[in-house]
Amino acid sequence: MSERDRFESVIRWYPASWRARYAEELTTLLHDAHGTSKVPLGVRLSLARRGSIERARASGLFGNSLEGPNLTRAGSLLVLWGWALF
Repeated sequence: MSERDRFESVIRWYPASWRARYAEELTTLLHDAHGTSKVPLGVRLSLARRGSIERARASGLFGNSLEGPNLTRAGSLLVLWGWALF
């Protein structure tokens, strides 16, 4: 099993575009920090939190990274999620 496969469950919270660009560096960092032992729960929760924030940023819910039709789509999704939660 490769290092990327071993840490795939830890970095799945990040968007695919982010993983395509940074997964190798993150898995190397995790391997250097934790070796062959399991990744501690605190680190897993931190990665889940930051990955969720990156997904929200990629979808346009945070920041101003989107323009034009993508911004309109993100706004529509935000309204639909608000109604669903309500």
